[in-house]
Amino acid sequence: MIMIIKRLYFIATVLFAFSVCSCGGENYPDHPWEWDQDTEEEDPNPDIIEQGWTAVDNLGKLPDYIQVYKSPENLAGKRLLHI
Repeated sequence: MIMIIKRLYFIATVLFAFSVCSCGGENYPDHPWEWDQDTEEEDPNPDIIEQGWTAVDNLGKLPDYIQVYKSPENLAGKRLLHI
């Protein structure tokens, strides 16, 4: 039983030493993530805009990643009812 406790103590000490030594404080260069790069502003959904959908902005403040669109009056050859 004492041997098991000594082994566990040794393993815990080694793991602690490795974790302390691995934090060398090195400075790594920033990775140029694709969302950090400046891109041209384009319509987020060009396919539905071509089909006649229009962006709606009268629903209050929404996050930038949420877009609301109003369908056209005729969709797939059928007249739609707008309420």
